Amino acid sequence: YRNTQAWDELVSTLHRMIEIGAATLEDGEIKEIYAQLGELYGDTLMRPMDAVDAWRKVLEVDPADMRALQALEKLHRQEGQWEDCVRVLDQKARVLTEPAEKIEALLTIANIWEDKIGERDASATAYETVLAIDPLHEQAFHSIEGLYRDGAQWEKLTELYLTRTEHVPTDADKVKLLLPVAKV
Repeated sequence: YRNTQAWDELVSTLHRMIEIGAATLEDGEIKEIYAQLGELYGDTLMRPMDAVDAWRKVLEVDPADMRALQALEKLHRQEGQWEDCVRVLDQKARVLTEPAEKIEALLTIANIWEDKIGERDASATAYETVLAIDPLHEQAFHSIEGLYRDGAQWEKLTELYLTRTEHVPTDADKVKLLLPVAKV
């Protein structure tokens, strides 16, 4: 069906393979069939909601499948489904093992919460998670500092400065952080 571009027939056949083979196919085989459906629906047939359903089935079999997570993130972005995109990015951040990759996903989550959804508290929570991984992360620190200041969250701002003083290398850096605390 691929050679003749008989896409509807291919989709029908893949669904029949899942139905008939559900009891005999290995999880990995079922996952691959759903991945094929996700690609067909998303890239060839331009049916994003069907693609989302197929990729979610992949994640039911393997919650850490990066192809599915990346495809879902892309589809939700294209459709402007920001809260769904955040959920996928959150799942992605939980399965990533490299701190830099995890931080990148969390920063994206923070930006979507703030810029696309308008939930500044949720954005701050994502930045807090970044700082838990890397207490000296400059972008997260300055972003959350601005959120706390704009939201008049003085206790949280003070705690942010005090926590940061525990991680900066020099006394001069600590003094720079304690000066704003005195003003708060």
